[in-house]
Amino acid sequence: MHVRSVSSTGGSIAIRLDRVDGPVLAKVEIGKGSEWKVTNSKLASVPSGVHDIVVTLDEKNNVELDWVSFE
Repeated sequence: MHVRSVSSTGGSIAIRLDRVDGPVLAKVEIGKGSEWKVTNSKLASVPSGVHDIVVTLDEKNNVELDWVSFE
């Protein structure tokens, strides 16, 4: 999984399955910086079928996301 993001504070996001309190597919640490960066992360599990993904911010930090992709 790849996430393109930028954060003036740094922070951590969780990629969840289907709902805001759904199973965590991945946690991604976003480093502090002023440039957009792509961060790679492994999935905790690979679900089958079609699902919604929900991105949650674990702390009260400033994280901006451009895109999330799966390979």
